[in-house]
Amino acid sequence: VKGVYDFKPTELIRAINAMNQGLDFKGLSFKSPTDFCVGASIDINRGIDKQVLIAGRKIQSGAEFFVAQPTFDIRQVQLFYDQYSSVNGRSIAQPIFWGVQILVENGVTFGPIPEDLAQDLKNGRDGIDIALETFSKLKELGIGSIYLVPPILKGGGRNYLDAQRFIDKVKRQI
Repeated sequence: VKGVYDFKPTELIRAINAMNQGLDFKGLSFKSPTDFCVGASIDINRGIDKQVLIAGRKIQSGAEFFVAQPTFDIRQVQLFYDQYSSVNGRSIAQPIFWGVQILVENGVTFGPIPEDLAQDLKNGRDGIDIALETFSKLKELGIGSIYLVPPILKGGGRNYLDAQRFIDKVKRQI
């Protein structure tokens, strides 16, 4: 697969919004406009300051929601919200779907695992329990919009049974 870099994310967001207004990339009119809901990604594991600025640019380009890579340090989530408000003078209005990943020892993750959680996994703590704790901490912050990442095994396999076990445990809490 060859990488395609025709658009920066903000340019692509603007182009999709133009299509929703019935215009193509040259500014010519369509017969009828599209009706896409435009989302974007953020990854606070790559630096909160940078992601606050990027999120602001994506919002100015027309992003309607965000999907955030899983993070295992919920203090960073609160810091993102606080810094966004400080930099932009207002809270972020667009919904953010925060990734909750079920960890497995020697598995693949999308962000750094804090040493205490890595040690817990090594000592036999169930990744589902860690994910439930992460979910609970997000709820304490008033965040209810998440997506679930099942355990990712080396080689790319997924453990969807653990994802179902997580969902079943959450249902019992409700």
